[in-house]
Amino acid sequence: MNNILLRQLKNQLQSRSVNSVKYIYPEELLDMIGCDDHRAEQFIIWLNAERLLKYIYVVNCKCGETVYVHENRLFYTKDDIYCSRCGFLFGRDEIKRKGQLMYSLNKQAIMDYDDETLQWKKRGYKQNIIPMRVSENVEDFIMKKKKVFIGSSKEAEEELTIISAMLDDLGAEARPWNSLTNPVFVAGNYTLDSLLKVAEEVDGAVFLFNADDEIWYTEYFKTKKTVRDNVLLEYGLFCGKKGREKVAFVCKNNPRIASDLSGITYINGDDSESKMRIGLSNWLKQL
Repeated sequence: MNNILLRQLKNQLQSRSVNSVKYIYPEELLDMIGCDDHRAEQFIIWLNAERLLKYIYVVNCKCGETVYVHENRLFYTKDDIYCSRCGFLFGRDEIKRKGQLMYSLNKQAIMDYDDETLQWKKRGYKQNIIPMRVSENVEDFIMKKKKVFIGSSKEAEEELTIISAMLDDLGAEARPWNSLTNPVFVAGNYTLDSLLKVAEEVDGAVFLFNADDEIWYTEYFKTKKTVRDNVLLEYGLFCGKKGREKVAFVCKNNPRIASDLSGITYINGDDSESKMRIGLSNWLKQL
């Protein structure tokens, strides 16, 4: 049975990015493997024993910071667990009792695993963690995944993929406009209607302002690189539906920005990836 479940999991992971399965909820993994709870529990314990899956507890501090506590730190070290923002000291029992259990899947290791010769010698951590436990009082402690739409021009799809991976890694559920697994634009639907529908479904949006087009500026007597017009239109649409503070934009390759947007803080896509991650993380916290 477990080799069948492993093959099923591999099939589901083929279309997923590595970062998108670093933090997933138990219900999502159950949907991926498609079996009853008892079999799923045994399979998850085995995945953990083989180090293909790790347990993570997620708690929200009162200051609003999200704290991710990995199993090794919680059960096999005596290190104090603090909030990195306000310094609040979490008790281990409180984390076990009120934290949201999530899984971190090692996609590459799972895809490389030989499912014809499963090993059963190692032991999981069943005595410490119930593999599919969902804690009580979830509303006070869980920071649910924020759904984020990502818009860009077709020419900027490579940069869009990088931003999508960053958001996934930060614990958000990224939904890029070109997604094949969760498509935004479906055949037969009007583009504007599809965007309005997505705007209702997501918590926020990030738009990539790339230097895609050239426009002649009479005051400069020369052309300048600027943002694709439909990307600007979509940015305005989402600002109208969600509110400006829930819509961020990333500037890449130094495009000329419309004067109406001057004064709005943006994320510099020409900075290092670490600085971009910090900018996206700070924005996510206010959603």
